[in-house]
Amino acid sequence: MMTLKLNGQTLNIDQVAEVARGGAEAEFSPEACDRVEASAALVQKLVDEGVAIYGVTTGIGEFSRIRLSPEQGLELQRRIIYSHAAGTGDPFAIEYV
Repeated sequence: MMTLKLNGQTLNIDQVAEVARGGAEAEFSPEACDRVEASAALVQKLVDEGVAIYGVTTGIGEFSRIRLSPEQGLELQRRIIYSHAAGTGDPFAIEYV
């Protein structure tokens, strides 16, 4: 079975199809993991410094001018994930999701 190394630079539609339809596995390359960790560290630094970050330390949409406490920011992130994981109707085929 093929394993696709996601590096953030070379993904193409044929590789996406191979994972979605051909059963290939995907995993992050070590370099991609390093970049994700660096991005997370930067966001955490900005949160700790009290910087306004849309949807992280502020509300979203018409509530974007409202500053959130760190606890409220964490709750917002959970709710965003939940809202994007919800749906109605019959489940889609695995290759679509």
